[in-house]
Parts: sequence; structure tokens; C-alpha cells
Amino acid sequence: MAAADLPEDAKLIAHVLESMGVSEYEPRVIHQLMDLMYRYAADILLDADAYHERAGRPEGGIATEDVLLAIQGREAFTFVPPPPQDVLFEMADQINKKPLPEFAERPGLRIPNKDDSLTAQVYQYVSPNQLAAREQEGDTVMADAAAQPNAAGAAAQAQASMLQPGRAKDRVKGPSSSISTTGIKSN
Repeated sequence: MAAADLPEDAKLIAHVLESMGVSEYEPRVIHQLMDLMYRYAADILLDADAYHERAGRPEGGIATEDVLLAIQGREAFTFVPPPPQDVLFEMADQINKKPLPEFAERPGLRIPNKDDSLTAQVYQYVSPNQLAAREQEGDTVMADAAAQPNAAGAAAQAQASMLQPGRAKDRVKGPSSSISTTGIKSN
């Protein structure tokens, strides 16, 4: 679309982008910014109309005070400023006071123990034999599955309970299997 064919609002947005030093962008960026602008303006005017009506003013227009109040209300939720720098420094000091976890002295990549890992969820595989043993022991998961109104619901619950998320510290100790680069190994 040539620059002469663009609507006036699109030309204005292109000019704002140029004034901010943005020289290369996809053509759809202008359309996305126009959509954002129209939605924001419509939301502000709808809020201003609600404030105007709530204030009991006569119909026929929206007062400037209502529009300003709507903008202030949107600003509080839409454009949240970052916290002050001194607050960030205090938070960083609190976090940095905690010592880093100890790493095991071993060759290879030095990573924290599974108990200290916070980024990944640990799953424990429950074999069908263990699942049957839990069912005989009256495990609550199996009791809930048995309470399902049909057999398909109980089977789905039993299937879903075979992979159970949990924290590394909460895992049941015993033989477990994991996958390494050399294949499957048992711990």
C-alpha cells in the first residue's frame, strides 16, 4: 500500500515510528498499532460514559472530567511503572544474602542437586505393578478413581496417576529410572 493510500491515522502512526527512530518494520505493525489505538480510545470513552452516567449528569455528551478520570483509571492498570531503583536494590540484597547451594565435586557439568533445583518439575513413574499394589493398599488416588461413575473414568484416572508431579524432596525413595545420553540407567 502506497503512502498516499494510507488513512490519516496510519500516516500519523508511521510518522510517530519515524520520529522514534524506527525505520524498518513490517507493514502489519501500523495496523496493529491502529487497532491498539482504536481499542484504547473506545475503552476510555466507554468508561467515561459510565462515569458520566454514574455522576447523574444530563445525557448528550461526556464531560472532560469523565474522560480524565477514565484515563487515570486505565493508567493504573495498563501502564504500571517499574518499582523505584532503591526498592530493587533492597530486594537484590535480600536475595543475595542467601548462600548458593554447594556443588558436588565431580567431573563434568557442575549443576545443583535435584533437591536444590527450582526450575523443573520432577515426575515419578509409577509402574502398573506399583499401581496395583497401591490399589490393594487403599491408596487415595485409586479410591478416588474407583468412585468414578463409570469404568472409563476410573481407567482414565488410573492412567493419569501413573505420572505424578512432585518435588524432589517429596519423592519416595527406592529404585527409579532416568534417561541419560548413553541410554536408560537405574539409580
